[in-house]
Amino acid sequence: MVGFALLEAPSRGGTLVPFPDILVIGLPIDAAGTQVIDETWPTGVPSGAQVFLQYWFADPGAVHGFAASNGLSGTTP
Repeated sequence: MVGFALLEAPSRGGTLVPFPDILVIGLPIDAAGTQVIDETWPTGVPSGAQVFLQYWFADPGAVHGFAASNGLSGTTP
């Protein structure tokens, strides 16, 4: 999930960190739970813009069948 605002709301036994403005579905993770995304920041994004990221995935052993990564944030210089 990608968001442009911080939400921090309870969801499926965890905490949904970003307000879900953009949902990207189907990105694979490896057996260690790792994923590398190599992208370039878009041009024209104003200085001081914030983005919040979080990865949710199906986990049969989790309370409600889903687990999530820690939330990450970034700010353009």
